[in-house]
Parts: sequence; structure tokens; C-alpha cells
Amino acid sequence: DNDDNDDEDPRRQAKQPRVIDDDDEADEVAGQDAGDEREDADHYFEQQGGKAIKTSDNTLTNLELLKLNEGTIQGVLNKLEDPFAPSLKRLLEHYRQQFSLWLSQLHAGFNLLFYGLGSKKALIMEFAEHHLCQAAVLCINGYFPSLNIKHVLNSICEQHMGYKGNFRHALEQAEFIRNLYQNHDTKAKPLYLIVHNIDGPMLRNEIAQTALSTLASAPNIRLLGSTDHINASLLWDQGRLSRYNFVWTETATFAHYTAETAYTDTALLRKSIVTVAAALVVMKSLTHNGRKAYWTLLKHQHENIDAPSYQGVRFPEYLSMCQHNFAAHDEARLRSYMTEFKDHQLLTIKKYDGVEHLFVPVGAELLQQLVQMMEQNFADDNPD
Repeated sequence: DNDDNDDEDPRRQAKQPRVIDDDDEADEVAGQDAGDEREDADHYFEQQGGKAIKTSDNTLTNLELLKLNEGTIQGVLNKLEDPFAPSLKRLLEHYRQQFSLWLSQLHAGFNLLFYGLGSKKALIMEFAEHHLCQAAVLCINGYFPSLNIKHVLNSICEQHMGYKGNFRHALEQAEFIRNLYQNHDTKAKPLYLIVHNIDGPMLRNEIAQTALSTLASAPNIRLLGSTDHINASLLWDQGRLSRYNFVWTETATFAHYTAETAYTDTALLRKSIVTVAAALVVMKSLTHNGRKAYWTLLKHQHENIDAPSYQGVRFPEYLSMCQHNFAAHDEARLRSYMTEFKDHQLLTIKKYDGVEHLFVPVGAELLQQLVQMMEQNFADDNPD
């Protein structure tokens, strides 16, 4: 009986492994197995290759969410209650109590570098308003997408030194400024440089960091900088760090990066390259006449936006309007303003029939918001 059960047991009926007696037979079997695997693989790809590739026509622009405008989204966000508001208020009060310490560190010859999660711009500006209001202060927004270190150096030379000379390169100009402020006999007042986002995209290069560190090493120049990138310290070698002479100050405010992200696009707001927040930041950095020139362009486009054939204001007409309201007395000055507008994507220029036409790249709704922003913040610059 046991023998019969063994014969009927399916486990006994399983195929026994083949015993290979010599090397030649082993090579033959291995070759057959490899050939079978290649045939199976070829058969699989033949089957898959014959199938039609189906792609979707859906894109982000078709999403219903993209129809929201900036005002709607901001209104929804403003309605949200922050459960940590009391804690953040106490945290800011703690930092305000350190203002006198920061001032003493500046007077002792150190420069301050603020780091930590959250925007530090409002906190630094509050410190400057309370303790540096009588000093010469130059604010640099490192998050500007078109910022150039030459603009910074030219601003120091023209606005704080009254010098408009030419320099071969930025490092020569930075050295010139440092030598002037290093001379204790000079009449130049101490200068405080406030650099928001010293690790900003346009300052992440050797020339910009070397120039800033050169300025910071002058006895009569003090630098207050903020950093937000986790790898910001990799920008500086031992020489630059020595010239910066930083006191690293942790100021985690957990505040929103409203100004710092004004130039970034999101999936919800990517209908226009211009935002009201970004335009406001740019307008604050311009001169009185620069704002008046841009407002002139806005008003002309706002008055003619309903015209179906409107292609923008013709440059000769725009020049005439700016000369009439004293925004620019000549073409060279106006074109310098236009370069500033174009660099910040606030202006597009196209030629029709050989004549330049200027146009603000926004729709009617956003154009109205820009006009309202100018009226609320820069009433004194109204060209009318």
C-alpha cells in the first residue's frame, strides 16, 4: 500500500531535474535557455510596440482653479486664522528686545547676518527705522530677478558719494568705495547696507559676493544681511567670511515670504507674468520720475484698453507725454526708465510698421488693479 501511495503522490510525479553528464551538453542547454529568453523578450516588445500611445489633451491651463485671480486667493488666505499668532507675536517681541544688542554689535565693528525660517525683511526694516533713522542707509533687495551688483555700486557712488566716474569692472569700483570709507579723514557719513536675501539668485556669483564683502570690510560701512537658502554658507570662502566679519543671528520669524516670492509663478496665478505685489516692489525702488513715467503708460493703456485695434502707445507719443508732465526731459532718460520696466517684465516693446509700440502685458482686470495700486501708494507721482 505504501508503494501505491507513493506512485500516486503528485509530489512524486513532479518533473525531476535533468542530470547533465558533460560540459558540452551543459553549454548546449545553457544556449537553448538563453535563446528562449531572447525570443520571449522580443515577443514582448513586439506586442507592446504595436500598441497605440494614448496621450491626454488636458493641461494645467484647463483647470478651473486657474480662473482665480490674485485678489480672490489673497482674500481667502486672509480669512484663515493663524492658530500660532500669539506665539509668533511673543517671538517678535523677543527679537525686538535684542535691538540694542544688534546696534552695539554694529558699533563694535561687526556685520550682522540674520538666518532662520521665515521672512526677516519686516523685522530688519523695523530695526532700521528705530535705530538707523539718522544714518545713511541703502536697502538692496537681493530677490529682484534683474538685480545687478553694478546697480548697487552705482547707487552708492551717485547717491551717497556724489561721484559718477567710470570703472573698468565691479571689483575696481568696490575697492574705490572701500578706500574712500576707510579713510577716517573723509567727510562721508557711515553707511549701512541692508541686503535682503544676500543669497538671492542674482547675488550668487563670485563677483557680487566679493564686491559686497569688500564693502563690508570698510570701517565706516556696516552690512545687515538676511539669508534663506540652506546652503547659503557655501557662497563664502575663508577670505570672504573674514571680510564680512559676520555675527550670525538666528531670527526665525516664520513670516510669509510675500515680497521675496513676488516674482515666482504658481499654478493658480500663472495667467500673467506681472503681479500687483511685484509691481509694487519695483515701483518702490524707482525714482519719482520713474514712477511717473510708468504711471503715464498705465493711464494711456487704461484709457484705450477697450479699443479693438489698440497695440500699445507709440514711442514718439509716449516721449511727448513724458516730456509734457516732466517725467523725462529727453529720449535717453526715458529709455533708461523703459529698460528698468522691461527688465522687471513690466513692459513689452514691439515694432509695427517700423515704429516701437509700448504695452503693459496684463489684462483689463489686472491693469485696473495696477492703477489702483499706484493711486493708493504713489499719489504724489500722479502725472495729471
